Amino acid sequence: MLSAEGSWDLPGGRMEYGEHILECLHRELREELGIDVQFKTELKVVRVYDYTPRADGVHRLYVVYAYNLDEKIQVKSEQVQWLNADMVRELKHDENWKQMILNFIS
Repeated sequence: MLSAEGSWDLPGGRMEYGEHILECLHRELREELGIDVQFKTELKVVRVYDYTPRADGVHRLYVVYAYNLDEKIQVKSEQVQWLNADMVRELKHDENWKQMILNFIS
């Protein structure tokens, strides 16, 4: 999770025009976490969460990939942290969002 505005959130961002979704994944991991992950096998989409537009007109779409890493990613920043299920439950965040994360990590 990435520390943002006093809470924790998933690293991510927006796709650029004409960008392939996997290119976006690599770019966002570099931009948000400062890591360059090389996947040995093709990633599979596990689930797509599609949220209706909010009052601000932004449409949220989460695409979840599953991949087993050979070793834990080491990120040298206090703004990035691995959270377990209990920690996710305690977050001050939308309940649907927390349930999405809990479904994925359990």
